[in-house]
Amino acid sequence: MFKLTTAIRRATGRVAVKLSHVGAKAAVLAAVVIAIAACQGSPPGGPGVPGPRTTSRPSSHGAAWKDFVAPAAMSGCPSSACSDILAQVQVGAGTRSVPQDLTPSIQDASKDLLLAPDGGDCSELPVSGLETRDQPCVFSAGVSATAPMMVLIGNSRALMWSRTLLSIATQLGYRFSLVAHEGCSMPRVANPPRTGAVSAAECKGWEDAAINWINQQNPAVVFVASGPDLSEAVTPDELTAGYAATLDELKAPARKVFVFGEVPRLDQDPPNCLAAHSSDALKCAAPPSVSASGDEQQAVLKAAQQSGAAYVNVTPWLCTEELCPAIVGHYLAYRDQRHLTSTFTEALSPVLQQAINIGHA
Repeated sequence: MFKLTTAIRRATGRVAVKLSHVGAKAAVLAAVVIAIAACQGSPPGGPGVPGPRTTSRPSSHGAAWKDFVAPAAMSGCPSSACSDILAQVQVGAGTRSVPQDLTPSIQDASKDLLLAPDGGDCSELPVSGLETRDQPCVFSAGVSATAPMMVLIGNSRALMWSRTLLSIATQLGYRFSLVAHEGCSMPRVANPPRTGAVSAAECKGWEDAAINWINQQNPAVVFVASGPDLSEAVTPDELTAGYAATLDELKAPARKVFVFGEVPRLDQDPPNCLAAHSSDALKCAAPPSVSASGDEQQAVLKAAQQSGAAYVNVTPWLCTEELCPAIVGHYLAYRDQRHLTSTFTEALSPVLQQAINIGHA
């Protein structure tokens, strides 16, 4: 059994996820139970948590959302970091009143933006009309200029994970590069899902140039973070083929390639919902049967397996078998229905580092 820590460390800078101290005996008991479940590979639900809805989408891949809620090596389990975050998810799934020390606060959630780290050395891709934020940037402060490079490419999901991976890269002695374009889905599919005013042609031009730039840098490690990538215009099989094509383009001898799984989606905007239901926070949660699409996650997992990439399953860091809460421990996990707060992703640094299992450069 893992030894659970009871100290809370505020999510500032590099924040380690620690088990929040909970006064109620039931919450402490739940944390112990979930740690035992991590060893067994199946986290139970907490007392008083609503059961899953029955309106889950049928999976053409034969996979269910339950396949992704169970913690495994793809989620950094078993480890003390995994035990800590699983226990915090379990506490969140039983939290009805918004904690006074919620971090970030409901008022500050909108400021917890999807921002790239500061201070990068940016290049210009040979694509007209790109914003400065769509250009690749290298961050090497405190790291040797000749150190191996770690690259993160994707859409808003890449921005969401950027500060956390920069922290991990710096700690391990890697230079870090962010290559992100909001609204551009990474899988090579005929009808990619789009957000905003970015056209499919514009995204393809950016992706071609961005992937070419990455391969010219010859990084040691590449992360791909995209989504949501499954839509009515894209079948699961098409998503698998399209994602595998992208990952194949990023492969190279001795290079490690990782792809992030999709973030479970909540039904309501969490900050607004919590503000309206401060004494019943579970009204802002959703069951994983509708939040964590088995189809989409299985399609991305299959793509990773086909291309020889590693899959990072984030669902256990956000959901029990019964519920995906908006609050995890004392963290406001979500800044909107599909994106995590930067504060919470930074707090996930220890378990993410355990999941990718990369040594020092």
